[in-house]
Amino acid sequence: MRDFSMHERAGWGALALPGRPLWMRVFALAYSGHHRNRHCGFEPGGLHRALSYVDTVTGEVYEFSRQAVHQAISTAVEYGYLDTKSNANCLVVPPFISGGNLGKPHAVCRRHGSDS
Repeated sequence: MRDFSMHERAGWGALALPGRPLWMRVFALAYSGHHRNRHCGFEPGGLHRALSYVDTVTGEVYEFSRQAVHQAISTAVEYGYLDTKSNANCLVVPPFISGGNLGKPHAVCRRHGSDS
């Protein structure tokens, strides 16, 4: 029998809010939205929009650069929070994060073209 626990997606979503390091926000988004195949896909530009923040003084919305998002993904991969297959179109959680109620475990990823 495998020893495991479950988490609530909303808890991870709360950790993805502005005010935390960008690499942490990236993997928290993946953990809050991954399907059973471990993939959390985004439409083009979707991850950047999800990571955007509002200047509380001016009300202006800011998005991080492609380079900053790429570096954040790389850092999360380096620390072991994301799989090496992760990119700005699809974040992939590591094999020890599994299950959930969304999708099928061996569903083909529209962005990667293969299953987990």
